[in-house]
Amino acid sequence: MSQLLLFHDFWIAVGLITTVAGILWFTYVTHRNYKPIQAIAARIEEYTKRRSGRLVRSGSAFSSNELKYIEAAIDDLMERSSEYEQQYKDDLVLRKRQRLTEWLEGRGEMTELQWEQEMIKLQVPVQHSRLAASVMEFDRYPQFIARYSRRDQYLLKFVVGKVLLEIAQSERIALWQEWLEPHRMAVVFFIREPEAEELHRTREAMRRLQAWVADNLEFTVSVGMGPDTAYYEGVASSYKEAKQLLGGKPAFGTNCFIGKAEVRPKEEGGIFPHLPVMSLLAKSFRLDDGQWPNHLEQLLASLQAGRYSQADLQHLSDCMQYHFHKEMLELKESIQLIWKEEYAPQLAGLVEEADSLDSWHERLYTLLRSFEPRMRQIRESCSHHSLMFRVRDYMEMYYADPDLSLNKISEHFGMNSRYLSKLFKEQFGEKFIDFMIKLRLEKARQLLLETDLPAQLIAEQVGYTHVISFHRAFKNMFGCPPGDYRKRMEQEPEWRPDLQN
Repeated sequence: MSQLLLFHDFWIAVGLITTVAGILWFTYVTHRNYKPIQAIAARIEEYTKRRSGRLVRSGSAFSSNELKYIEAAIDDLMERSSEYEQQYKDDLVLRKRQRLTEWLEGRGEMTELQWEQEMIKLQVPVQHSRLAASVMEFDRYPQFIARYSRRDQYLLKFVVGKVLLEIAQSERIALWQEWLEPHRMAVVFFIREPEAEELHRTREAMRRLQAWVADNLEFTVSVGMGPDTAYYEGVASSYKEAKQLLGGKPAFGTNCFIGKAEVRPKEEGGIFPHLPVMSLLAKSFRLDDGQWPNHLEQLLASLQAGRYSQADLQHLSDCMQYHFHKEMLELKESIQLIWKEEYAPQLAGLVEEADSLDSWHERLYTLLRSFEPRMRQIRESCSHHSLMFRVRDYMEMYYADPDLSLNKISEHFGMNSRYLSKLFKEQFGEKFIDFMIKLRLEKARQLLLETDLPAQLIAEQVGYTHVISFHRAFKNMFGCPPGDYRKRMEQEPEWRPDLQN
């Protein structure tokens, strides 16, 4: 019995010793492991006190709840980490836009290897055998920004970009797109296979985007497609050509796709061959001879035969303004005032409002047609208006009479010759003698082109009794003698020396 009690006491003692040892060991381990946490908390507290004290407001709060404080600190660090991650993503977007701008503009030259490494950093696909650039822009952009708020504009641009990405994904096409200008999106295609089929798919992707926008949104877009290239340096040239092609949109209209295959050869000499037609149009309008619509149609037809950019069309409009201004100076001050205050500003703004040659032509025709009756009404308010038109009709009927002169016409109409000449100049902005010479020589030019009559006989039929005088006057007006004019027109129908003056 005593041995059993002794054994029992022994195990109780062992238990007590083990418990005490465990408590001592736990206390030791806790204090040892808490020292790093305490050090971290102390450093955080010190940093916080130096800064804003956002996490801890007092030392007592820290000493009473260190773990809660550390938890708040960790939450703050995670929040900051999230902010830095978002900032990195935002910076990546900006860096990608900046790098694409530099690439397409030919700035920031790199080797092929450096370029590939840069693309990898920007998370852009680099595997390709060919590259091609394209430009998409909104049609009638001034109307677009007037119709939608800035928020809606941003949303619509985002939608258009997303649709293009989905189309490219469905076509298994890799691309890089950015809105480098408010109204234009640049697209670079990474063509993996050199076959024509994949090149065709890039064009079809842009066409599908155009069709989707036209069907689902309340505006349209146009696309310029540059040529493909094997080297990354060639993308800048492809992008430049895409923009140039898109600049020819006035010749194609809205919602157009313009690549090399769609472009017609541009007429030599830019708009300059059309300047005399514009001069003739303005003069015909001033003279009120009823022919200015025909001259306008002729101008449109010749413009449609070539490819003209928005800048060319603006230059054309500037020249048109000059010719009409010059012709209006020959009319009464009341007509000049109406033109200057009401119609000249509208003429200046035609290009911005029109997005195609047809639209430009239609607006110009409407403008001139609205001004024509007002100009005619002012003219008819003068007592001599109808008389001067009768004088002009008489000259057009009897121009072949070699004796036709200012004195003869004055006698026919019972007027003083000087007074008739003055009224004629006021009405038509042209001297009597100059009008008669131009009338006769124009008839002579028509006979040269439409008949085989010799120059001497033609001179007689238009009212010249001396062929030498006829030759001299014809050369002064058209730049060459009658015989040379006929030969050149037979050999080169497009050669028009009469349009150089």
